Amino acid sequence: MGRISVESGIRTWHRCLRHDLFDALWVLVHPVIAGEGDRLFDAARGQRRLKLTDSKTYQNGVVGLRYQKA
Repeated sequence: MGRISVESGIRTWHRCLRHDLFDALWVLVHPVIAGEGDRLFDAARGQRRLKLTDSKTYQNGVVGLRYQKA
């Protein structure tokens, strides 16, 4: 099966999370504190277990975390 990458706005991500339309997530953590703004996981219904399968630290301080459904 092929891969689909969703690199879009927050509303598209909310739909994917709400309807469980993902097998894996790459979450990029930027070294910035933001007290306001849209929250990625606000649309998630209930709790989902994820398993960390990969990680990468970039030169600019960003950390990439790859999770799959557990």
